[in-house]
Amino acid sequence: LALIVSAALGQTIADGSSPVIVYAGLTVLIFFSIVPMVPFAHLISRKVFFTVAFLFIALSAYNLVAFPFSDHKRVKFFYTQNLDLDTGANHVQLLGVQPALRNALERIPSTKQAEANLTWSTDPVRGLGDAKWTSLSPRMSSKEAPYAWDDLVVSSAKRIDADMAIFTLRGKKTKSCVMRFDQNVIEVHVRRAGSDRDYTSIPIHDDNDMEVVPGSDYFMPPKGVPLVQLFSREWDTTFEVKVRWNTTAVDSEKQSLWQTFFARREKWPRQTGRIGCQWHENIEGRLPALDELFEHLPNWATLTVKRPLLTADRAFLV
Repeated sequence: LALIVSAALGQTIADGSSPVIVYAGLTVLIFFSIVPMVPFAHLISRKVFFTVAFLFIALSAYNLVAFPFSDHKRVKFFYTQNLDLDTGANHVQLLGVQPALRNALERIPSTKQAEANLTWSTDPVRGLGDAKWTSLSPRMSSKEAPYAWDDLVVSSAKRIDADMAIFTLRGKKTKSCVMRFDQNVIEVHVRRAGSDRDYTSIPIHDDNDMEVVPGSDYFMPPKGVPLVQLFSREWDTTFEVKVRWNTTAVDSEKQSLWQTFFARREKWPRQTGRIGCQWHENIEGRLPALDELFEHLPNWATLTVKRPLLTADRAFLV
């Protein structure tokens, strides 16, 4: 049972869980295994106790000295890559336990370049080591220039009124896009650009958590959401998204015609955020940075993801 518990909980430390959970589970299991033997302990020979004590000391010393990972029990590092379409900045980020992450990155050629600018920090959520550096740029095709990002994500934004705007965005060779808002949106409507179909709406809930438009399976919190993720069944889909913020609208009915055209927009609160697309697979060498890691990482390390492999986005202001 102890081997089962240690094998089941051992990899949770690489996910950011505290080692106390693993040690506490083993301690509880050993405690309940020894308690039934207490009434009969005086009948056991001293040689048994000396043997157990020797094994305990020897195994403890081995576990403290031996390297904790191997080809069969690898440590997991969490990979993600971010591309800023405004500046061309391209960063790879790895999360993992220390000092294993630092030892593994010593073998990666891109981290040793002068322009890599490798920085270290600690992830505030998981408590894992966080390494970020400038690495190899993604390539959507073998003929594409390294920094030809204009058509990688095509997006536009149009303000409708004081609290609504329409966004259109399309990613190259992807089915997923993402929108991040600095101020939460309380209403979202989505459809394919150029389609005659009505918008697919996410309903709004009031302060009492009552759905304004009953009968939908979706849920929008009363305070809105800062993130909208878009998925399509087809490649290169152009999304058209209409959102609404919780802002105070300008009463244009009481304004003159001159004020309506020239003064109204100045009173609208400006909304900011980031808009882009995501890639969840590495096909045809699209991500040289990921291929480099797989080639040069030691055998006792591997990569996994909890976020998209690549996110390419740009800032918006409407």
